[in-house]
Amino acid sequence: MSPVLARSGRVVVPEEEEVMTFERPPPPLPHSFAEMPGFRVRMEDALCAHYPLIPPSCAAEGGAAIGHVGLFGVFDGHGDEGLVSKYLARNFSSTFEATDEWRSYLGGVDGLARATATACARLDEGARESNFPQSGGSTAIMAVVTEEAVIVANV
Repeated sequence: MSPVLARSGRVVVPEEEEVMTFERPPPPLPHSFAEMPGFRVRMEDALCAHYPLIPPSCAAEGGAAIGHVGLFGVFDGHGDEGLVSKYLARNFSSTFEATDEWRSYLGGVDGLARATATACARLDEGARESNFPQSGGSTAIMAVVTEEAVIVANV
């Protein structure tokens, strides 16, 4: 489950019942979603919403130097009861945050675009190594949102 941002600047993670408090509340980034399985019996799609992410390069400063980053994705599953799309949604944030581009991010758009491309390539490799049924798969649309830009990837 992804964090839910409360107006007080507190982030609540519902399934873990943890609360993290930031010295400087993140700027509001309202977001929501709705799902519908369409004509299939089971939902094959998945999504992720992670906000705020604070770049490690400025985490010691509370993210004040760069601001907060939001990471969002919709994964459209195809024919495997959602195995691949759920894998992608569960792993997109951690894979993105593990990239060298994210760990050394100091602002701007280029580093985030490269981190997104690197994360997508690693997720694709991980999905191929996971032995999912050959009949399934997923497409993805992802967005990285900052105070200055929105970077979108469609894979």
